[in-house]
Amino acid sequence: MTTPYTTGTVSVTAGSTTVTGNGTGWLTGGIVPYILGVDGLSAPVATVVSDTELTLAVGWPGPSASGKSYWLTYDTSIGQQSIENTVTLAEYLARLDKPTLAALAALTPAANKLPYFGTNAVGALADFPASARSLLGLTGAANKLPYMNGANGYSLVDFPALARSLLALGGAANKLPYQDAANTYATTDLTARARELLASADTSTMKGVLGLSGAIQVVKFRLITASGTYVPDANLVYAVIEAVGGGGGGGAGVSNSSDLTIGAGGGASEYSIAVKSKADLSPSQPVTIGAGGLAGANGGNTSLGSLVVAIGGNGGGAATGAGSTGPGAFGGTGGVGDLRVPGQSGTGGNTVVGSGGAVTRVNSGSGGSGRFGSGGRHNVGSVGQAGQGYGSGGGPGGVFQSTATVNGGPGAPGLVFITEYCTA
Repeated sequence: MTTPYTTGTVSVTAGSTTVTGNGTGWLTGGIVPYILGVDGLSAPVATVVSDTELTLAVGWPGPSASGKSYWLTYDTSIGQQSIENTVTLAEYLARLDKPTLAALAALTPAANKLPYFGTNAVGALADFPASARSLLGLTGAANKLPYMNGANGYSLVDFPALARSLLALGGAANKLPYQDAANTYATTDLTARARELLASADTSTMKGVLGLSGAIQVVKFRLITASGTYVPDANLVYAVIEAVGGGGGGGAGVSNSSDLTIGAGGGASEYSIAVKSKADLSPSQPVTIGAGGLAGANGGNTSLGSLVVAIGGNGGGAATGAGSTGPGAFGGTGGVGDLRVPGQSGTGGNTVVGSGGAVTRVNSGSGGSGRFGSGGRHNVGSVGQAGQGYGSGGGPGGVFQSTATVNGGPGAPGLVFITEYCTA
């Protein structure tokens, strides 16, 4: 080590790193100092600024001094390295002098805990559970995504291009993502109507959004063949009501010991149809089903309240005397409905008798046919055939060279057929 440098005097303020000289020549003299001593105290020198100014590595540890004698040790590589080490150590010590490190140092370590800073940089410990340790313990891999595979464990699963495309979409108001190619997603408009539809809590609300409230969704049928009460469906909007009464009974062939005698067919019922709303039909309507006429009697009328009425067919007339026939019966007419079609009339038989009582031609009679089927045909020697379709007339009875009387067949009973147009 060389002789200390002591030329001139120095002044320094307590805690300051700046030293000023008077009568000194630090820079001109090529001084490379590393320790400054004043009044028995010393501090490492960081740099020589000028002939009259030094910068200390640390603040002056003693009281302020002015115009004081001093000494500088300098000029050895070992000494310079010591200065540099001292400066570096001082910097590290300054870094350690932080409240955050002090807060961490005050914590008591515990198993499965992780330090963190709370309010005002106060250190605290938080749980560091197995699941978190499992997640941090995963080894990263391309195109993989961590997922929880159990209560406390994580694994990696494929994170394909399609999923990455979906997550990469830029969010925008009123847009909906959709797949537009094999591995990509795009967005499309999500209109106010679509959002309202998706927000619908039930089917009824959904129908309202779509403008389908009250729209026909279901068509139901009611076939009523017995008198009673009709209660419309709870979801009915309107109904189409069709009705026929009972068909007229066929006429009888009366005793004739020498020739052929055939009665007339019964007439078919009127067909009546009407369209009625739920309000027209609510809460219920009485239903009367007309019976088919027997042995030449008229058929009964069918009705749904006073809204729809179908008049039954007339009964066929009896035939008496050699080679005679009864008059054909008229079909029913005069009921109530939006459209009314009169029933077909029954027809009478016609007989031509040759010499000696031989029958040379017979035009047979039959019951009138209706909306729902044909009338009955005639029979000779047995009761005429019954009406075959709802509301059709019965066929006539006939005798040939017999003293018996053979009645015509019964008319078919009526019906009410209702087509209900409902919202559900």
